[in-house]
Amino acid sequence: MMRLTHNRVAGIRVLALGVLLAMVMAAGMVLAAKPAHASTTFYVNSTEDHADANLEGDTCDTGYTVDRDGDDGQEEAECTLRAAINQANYTSGADTIKFAIPGSGVKTIEVGESDLGGLPTITDQVTIDGYTQPGASPNTKAVGNDAVLKVELNGAAVSGGNGLDISGTNSTVKGLVINHWRKAG
Repeated sequence: MMRLTHNRVAGIRVLALGVLLAMVMAAGMVLAAKPAHASTTFYVNSTEDHADANLEGDTCDTGYTVDRDGDDGQEEAECTLRAAINQANYTSGADTIKFAIPGSGVKTIEVGESDLGGLPTITDQVTIDGYTQPGASPNTKAVGNDAVLKVELNGAAVSGGNGLDISGTNSTVKGLVINHWRKAG
């Protein structure tokens, strides 16, 4: 029978503790390397009010196309605000909706014109940033306001309801003009 000395037992314990510590550190590195949630950025490039054609995957695409810069005929998949909200609700994680609608001036999205009613309720964390539309900018003054807003949500065609209904937590909406919604009821 083999007899373990006090020094040998202590050495085995230190070795076991070292192996355990290495395993915990390796597991921590693997977990830290992966994001807790996927997040996707969607770029609204149209003022139309079409829904997303296919929620599978993480691509905002209504099935229509738009002229990429408004004047040269280069087409790209259409992504509307409604379709971007559809996708943001469908994909997990904190998503972002940015704007890149071709042309100058204020871009008005006539919500409800497509007979789809009000915009979908936002059910997952999202940031909708109207300041990303070319030419838009947030307020920089301590007193007064020099913000430039370039995206308008017009709800005149919706027979009632909210401009944006948000049931998800930790969402942010900024840089949008939201008007002409009629009170439901």
